[in-house]
Amino acid sequence: MEQARALKASMWPDDHEISLRIDKSIMDLIIVDMLPYSIVDRQEAVAVGMRAAFRDVDSVITAYRCHGWTHLMGVSIIGVLSELTGRKIGCSRGKGGSMHMYAKNFYGGNGIVGAQVPLGAGLAFAHKYTADGGVNFAMYGDGAANQGQLFEAYNMAKLWNLPCVFVCENNGYGMGTSSDRSSASADYYTRGDYVPGIWVDGMDVVTTREATKFAIEYCNSGKGPLVMEMETYRYSGHSMSDPGTSYRTRDEVQEVRQTRDPITSFKEKLLNSELATPDDLKEIDTAVRKEVDEATKLAKAEQEIGLEELSADIYLNNVETSIRGILPNTPLQHISPPISTIDVEIYMELAQKLESPDLRQTRNVPMDRTQRRCAFHPSLPTYNAGQGVFELKLSASEWSSAEDSSTSDTRMGDDTICIRL
Repeated sequence: MEQARALKASMWPDDHEISLRIDKSIMDLIIVDMLPYSIVDRQEAVAVGMRAAFRDVDSVITAYRCHGWTHLMGVSIIGVLSELTGRKIGCSRGKGGSMHMYAKNFYGGNGIVGAQVPLGAGLAFAHKYTADGGVNFAMYGDGAANQGQLFEAYNMAKLWNLPCVFVCENNGYGMGTSSDRSSASADYYTRGDYVPGIWVDGMDVVTTREATKFAIEYCNSGKGPLVMEMETYRYSGHSMSDPGTSYRTRDEVQEVRQTRDPITSFKEKLLNSELATPDDLKEIDTAVRKEVDEATKLAKAEQEIGLEELSADIYLNNVETSIRGILPNTPLQHISPPISTIDVEIYMELAQKLESPDLRQTRNVPMDRTQRRCAFHPSLPTYNAGQGVFELKLSASEWSSAEDSSTSDTRMGDDTICIRL
């Protein structure tokens, strides 16, 4: 029973439901606005289970089915949906779109098939070089499993015994080609040769969590990399341009729904263990639907960034005053826009505390320490003044800094809010 309670605490169905509902909401946006999108419908158990086993030092990099991962790694729902619609409150300020979302220890979101895997080996090298104890998880699909760069990454990772787990999400189809037709060997966990591999039921969230725990322990023991095949399934097509019915039967999809659905099976585990009631699960589902639907409305209503940001975000630390434009002798000024990693939930909460939706009023606003991970609405620049003090200036375009928390209050102007974390 204690193990069951721990299961409930670590993997309550919210993450499953949110990931699923984000997909459904994006599908609605696609139908109305013709957005390009690759769907992860019913592959949620892979990401949710793995994330439940991650520590703060572990990192992950994946391909273009990255929307659930982005949320799991700390970006708000509105941050994900707004990025898909190209709005300025998106996690990449609307510049990345579907395939380029990032968060702390989450390196995307990559559009080139298989190219993220050698980058994952590089991230694992960074973990080893800095001795931070972290493990990188490099995700790829069965459609990318025959890329030559994967085997180069295997080789380098084993030569240096890097703490890297190469995770193949095998959903059975690379676009419209089944794995049996594309691969001479579809046992992807054996592909590492000199890199050991394990097969995992990617439709069971508990199994994916425990396998990830094992992988972290294995890599941290100094044994080097590991290949992990997560066998999963997608109900929808490869993307919205793919109906998903020309290369498989409807009966095949229905059989998986009835026998292996990851969300249904996890709900059954909770009910059979008496960790939740049907009313509890219904309440979660209703709350998640409401949250995602509200975020969808905001994502469609927000503004896009202006053309003045065309030359922004090119360098982290720009050493030149100008950068090359598209025409000769027409340089552009590099600018650094406000913090792009946002959490609109905190923004909305702050707005409520100020009793003004556009944040025009000013006063001191205390905030909980749990909110430290969140930045603020990108139209409201933030500056870390040190000593746990964030100073928010509403009317000026730049920040004034405070040397320490004891003087920040006295240095505030009439148009400044001081937020203590």
